[in-house]
Amino acid sequence: MGPTRQMFAAYRKSTAISLRLWLRDRQALFWTLAFPIAFALSFALFFSRMPETDRWPLVLRIVALNLVALGLFSVPTQLVTWRERGVLRRYLVTPLPPATLLLSEATAFLIIGGISILAQIVLLILVVRPGSVSDVTLALPVLASGVLMALGLGMIIAAVVPSPKLVPAIGQTLFLPMLFLSGATIPAELFPPWLRTVGEYNPLGVMVRAIEAACDQTPSVPEVVLAVLSLAVAAVLSLLVAIRIFRWDPFTALRPSQWASSLGLLGALLISPRILRSLIALTLLPIGTVYIHAGRIWDGESDRLRGPVTIVIRGGTIRQVLDGFVPLPKTARLIDARRLTVLPGLGDAHVHLAATGLFYPGAFTEDPDQLIERNLRRSLLCGVTMVKSCGDPLSSILRVRGRVRGGFVRGPALRLVGPLFTAPGGHPAQFAAFMPDKREFVRELSSPSDVEEQLADCFGKVDSIKAVYGSGIEPFFNYPRLDREALAELIRQAHRHGLKVTVHVDQPEELITAVELGADGIEHAPVAGRVPETTWKTMARRGTVLVPTLAVYDGFRQMRNPDSLLAEPFVRVVLSEDEQRLIRQLVARFTVSLIPPDAQSHMMEVAQNNVAAAYQAGVPIVAGSDAGNPGTFHGAALHRELRLLAQSGLPPLEVLKAATSRCAAWLELPAGRIAPGCTGDLTAVRGNPLEHLDALANVQWVMRLGRVEYRAP
Repeated sequence: MGPTRQMFAAYRKSTAISLRLWLRDRQALFWTLAFPIAFALSFALFFSRMPETDRWPLVLRIVALNLVALGLFSVPTQLVTWRERGVLRRYLVTPLPPATLLLSEATAFLIIGGISILAQIVLLILVVRPGSVSDVTLALPVLASGVLMALGLGMIIAAVVPSPKLVPAIGQTLFLPMLFLSGATIPAELFPPWLRTVGEYNPLGVMVRAIEAACDQTPSVPEVVLAVLSLAVAAVLSLLVAIRIFRWDPFTALRPSQWASSLGLLGALLISPRILRSLIALTLLPIGTVYIHAGRIWDGESDRLRGPVTIVIRGGTIRQVLDGFVPLPKTARLIDARRLTVLPGLGDAHVHLAATGLFYPGAFTEDPDQLIERNLRRSLLCGVTMVKSCGDPLSSILRVRGRVRGGFVRGPALRLVGPLFTAPGGHPAQFAAFMPDKREFVRELSSPSDVEEQLADCFGKVDSIKAVYGSGIEPFFNYPRLDREALAELIRQAHRHGLKVTVHVDQPEELITAVELGADGIEHAPVAGRVPETTWKTMARRGTVLVPTLAVYDGFRQMRNPDSLLAEPFVRVVLSEDEQRLIRQLVARFTVSLIPPDAQSHMMEVAQNNVAAAYQAGVPIVAGSDAGNPGTFHGAALHRELRLLAQSGLPPLEVLKAATSRCAAWLELPAGRIAPGCTGDLTAVRGNPLEHLDALANVQWVMRLGRVEYRAP
């Protein structure tokens, strides 16, 4: 028998001995098997009436909690007890290295812990009835890597602690912050932003976030992969440290310097999964070369299709656009789109990512970070690869933008305006009543002198500024309007810092004033009257952009007819079954009843006439849906906006430009075109969108930065 086989045989025998020792110890079995199962069942019974969509995350969070508890309590208690009784000291006289013996202990724990986890999951499924197991298979690797991480931490504690009596004290010191700050038990949205960030810097926080990403209707595979890799790497580091510092003899005491260094290593390893996730994300940013063999392409500007074409993408950026199907090097990946039309990813220049498009109990209490990330993923399903947040909580949207840029969250390129500047009590301050800090969402300007102070903390964070210079639509709703001089000062100071200003308007005279004061863009085509032709010509001459948001007006109307709304392209794709059922409930459709149907139809007609006049005058029109408002769902609403722009008289070519090259220019993104130097944000469809815009509903795949993020079933 060779040395390797001898080592493996000894490892197996040592593992068997460790298993027998575990099974003989009733206290160890209680804390490893009985207690976690009892804890899981009691927790599950308490929350078993949660909505169906929340049940799988609940089950998996309970299991994750028990995993960490096993690592921090059961493993070190057992190992320290064996050391105190002299069991481990006997291993010193064996020919095996300490690493092999510790690995056998780890294997025994994984077997016992695996049985415990399996029993927990089975019982929780029977009690909570969360749904099909296939819905959460993506989360299982998170639990597996979490087991390893918990084991590594437990072995480090076992290496340091001199007595079993001290294990609970150290374990609780580490476990309680994880328990309450990770989001496993208390919703993370209840914490201030800084405390929420602190809660992510522990293994359980990483696991909880990955579990939520895995259980979402549109699972975030990158988030799960990053979590699994970071937890696995941290687990290996923990095990190596534990092997290096482990004490086998109970009489070998640690010096103060060894105590300090050991505890410092333990603390570093506790926060390492979050740091490792950042480092791994940087290495996984788009690399390598992708060749796309496209039967036809529309490049974002031309008035005809071109093809066949080979698009070469390297590092997430388009490098070449070549005629014909060019052979690819062995190191490149091929995407076959020979029967498809490839065009730039679409853009939505007006969305509210922290809103769902539905009003329901709890709509204003969900975690905004999770809502934003979910709506970004849903946008991708519809071919939307760039969006502009036109009003979301500042801290949340900044955090998510950082995650998107770092590769943690899959979603469109994100631009944001930050808090909205409005009059005291003006729109949308009414929604800020639900927020712990309304300055995250709105800044109320009483006079021009308030502008500098309210604007100061936005510089360096936001991409542009949005002012609300609207007074509502009589007689249905009205609110105070921003002072004209305050708006003028806001525009002046924003321009001084190189930021564009876009202005929300309701009335024609408000649009006129905003243009006179130098606004760069106008949000919403007025629905209360016609805008003078001279104003449209002024906007065309200055290049002032109009984002009509016709989709939101039509969304109010469509909410009256749930069947018609659900029949729209992509609506059933982006909404969960629970949300589809919610559309039929009166509470979700209450707000749309505030405006009579005839008035809604008249408002839509006026808005479309204004869009037609703006187009005829040469005003640059950019597509924006105002998604997040009633009946206006992220991703799907952009396609409604494009249809409505076409109905307003824009040719298909102009409609496509409004959602691609012109939108990208407005958002100042290197996207919206298929040309060297542009980002590899593409979508492939069946048909010719220059002839029939309906072809955009036949999305076959969506690419973001050279990676295919969605394929049609």
